[in-house]
Amino acid sequence: MKRIYLDWGIISNLKKNEYADLLGFFLSNKDRLLFVYSPAHLDDLMRSDGDPRLLDDLNTLTCLVDDHLLSFDKTGVKPNPTTPSHYYDVRREDPPVKLAEYGNLLSSLDSSFPGRHKIGSKLKAILQSLSFPIPQVARSNSLWGNLLPDLPANPSVLDIIQSAGLFVDKMQDEENYYKNYRAQIHKSGFKLDDNAGNWTDKDAIQNISDFLESKGIKMSFMELVKMPFGKKQSVSEYECFISAYTMLDLLGYRSDKLSKPRSTMNSILSDAQHAYLASFCDCFITEDRRLASKAKALYHEFGIDTCVLAPQDAVTFLHDDIRQYDLKYFFSFLQQELTREDAQVERYIKENNQDITYDTYKFSHRLLGIFPRGILYDSPEERKEQILVLDMGTGRSTTFLFDDEVAMIVDLVSDYMSAEPIPDYASIKEAFVRRSTNISVIWTIRNGKIILRNNEVSLKPELIVVQSTE
Repeated sequence: MKRIYLDWGIISNLKKNEYADLLGFFLSNKDRLLFVYSPAHLDDLMRSDGDPRLLDDLNTLTCLVDDHLLSFDKTGVKPNPTTPSHYYDVRREDPPVKLAEYGNLLSSLDSSFPGRHKIGSKLKAILQSLSFPIPQVARSNSLWGNLLPDLPANPSVLDIIQSAGLFVDKMQDEENYYKNYRAQIHKSGFKLDDNAGNWTDKDAIQNISDFLESKGIKMSFMELVKMPFGKKQSVSEYECFISAYTMLDLLGYRSDKLSKPRSTMNSILSDAQHAYLASFCDCFITEDRRLASKAKALYHEFGIDTCVLAPQDAVTFLHDDIRQYDLKYFFSFLQQELTREDAQVERYIKENNQDITYDTYKFSHRLLGIFPRGILYDSPEERKEQILVLDMGTGRSTTFLFDDEVAMIVDLVSDYMSAEPIPDYASIKEAFVRRSTNISVIWTIRNGKIILRNNEVSLKPELIVVQSTE
């Protein structure tokens, strides 16, 4: 069972005849594969407003992802059960914000405060009264000129804010503005060699740091990425990732061609968001090689294990998640993994009488397509039994679970273990979905038992194998 994130290009192409087999594979295996979407998909979709094919794409997205929205805010990425159609309607009602009109936005705050307290107008007046002179040498620089367009001769702080806002608005709204700005950066000498596209994802970031040093910049790539945040106390991983992705594009590492009509910096930001949100999934499927290269480089830098796949490789990669298993396979897999010479094992030695010594085994692949590791506990001699706990691990794709994922796990494990229907199964599954720790399913096996339950701490499903050692 894997959580899958499809790039918008894949979603849009699934309606074509040449993608019929891939779409059929996805739809026929939705009981074992969970597809998700994000606000970035809606950003891409809404750029097609007015295109008659928009509803086809929206319907394709809905058929795949159901209500599995990955949303993000200051607290991080989390599941948000919302259908694409509903989310599309909500997004269409949000008016676009123009940063160049910051002064007008301040004035509009007056209506939010009762009486004579015109807070917005007062703040606007203060910002207008503060002078912010810009040296002529900076004004004559083409890069600075683009950063602060339409700046008056004697700017105020409000003028600076609105001019910088205009730069952002132009980047997001005007075709070629971002491309021209990127070209000016390259003309100034800050462009990677054309061979950079052949760097491996493991070498890319270090090679860019070496390039910066050769240009006299005494900062690594990531230090340069974080520089605009200044002394901000808490810079989120999301902010760093999006900035790093944009910086890769600006410096010429597999830069987006932006060849489609109306392509702006929004296309870069959308791709960056796709890459970041896909990092909370098991695999990211895209046929955009430039996006894939930047995502792989940043996944390596950020220690993210999400697999980036081309669509033609997806079926092979997902094969183990759709195959049928049985108890014979279950125990032969455990025997193989626990005795492998190259098994990755972490041993914990008890430090007091309350602890239990145990070994954690990282499996070569997920058992039943679900469990990536097993924790084997040392058992006191008097108990004469071996306890092995199979859990969801600590990967990013299991930071949180959708309710549907929990339900899928219960279904898959029950199908593997049960020859007969489980009494009152619907209410049992619902209890698992509610994250109850007072529910369990027990199967009796020779010399022991297998228990499915929610972990008391993580509230995620775990499978416990108890076998007698006599």
